[in-house]
Amino acid sequence: MRAMPPRARVATLALLLVSLSCAGGSNGSSQDNLERYGPPVLVDGVRIASVEVVADEALPEGPNRDQFEKYTAAKRLQDEIVRIATAASQMSPDGELAVHVRATGFRLRTGSGAFWAGAMAGADFYRVDVRIERDGAELKRFKTDTSTVLGGIAYASPTRRSQRMIETLAQRILGGI
Repeated sequence: MRAMPPRARVATLALLLVSLSCAGGSNGSSQDNLERYGPPVLVDGVRIASVEVVADEALPEGPNRDQFEKYTAAKRLQDEIVRIATAASQMSPDGELAVHVRATGFRLRTGSGAFWAGAMAGADFYRVDVRIERDGAELKRFKTDTSTVLGGIAYASPTRRSQRMIETLAQRILGGI
C-alpha cells in the first residue's frame, strides 16, 4: 500500500476540519449572564397570565422577514414559552404577569447554505426585547438572544435549527423574568 502524498494529506485534513466546523456549533450567546436582567419578578406565588410574541416593525422586509414568517417563529416561540412555563407551574389563567416579546432580529440560513457552507455562511440568530407587565405597569424590560452556526449534514434543516434556537430563547426569556 502506498503512502498518501503530503499535499493529499493536507487537503484531506483541511476538508475534515471544514466538515467538522460545519457540523458543530454552539447554540449559545455572548449574553448568557442573567444578572443583567435585574431581580426576578417570577417568584413563588407569582404566575404568568399571558404571553405575546410579535415581530418588531424594524425587523426588515426581505429574506430574514420571509424566513421569520415562513417558519412561524413568533407563534412557535410563544408556544414554547407557554409550554415550559406550564410544565414548571409558572402559568395560570389568573396569573399576574403579562409577557410581551418583540422580535428585533432574525436570520435563518437556507438548508443548502447550512449544509454546504456551514459556519462560513454566517450564523442563524434570533434577538428579542422582553417587557414584563403587572396590571399594565412595566415591571421589567430586558433583551436576550441566541445564535447558532450549526450546519453540515446533521443540522442542514432550517426547521431543526430554528426549533433549537426557539427552545434556547424560551428558556432564556423565562430565566430573565
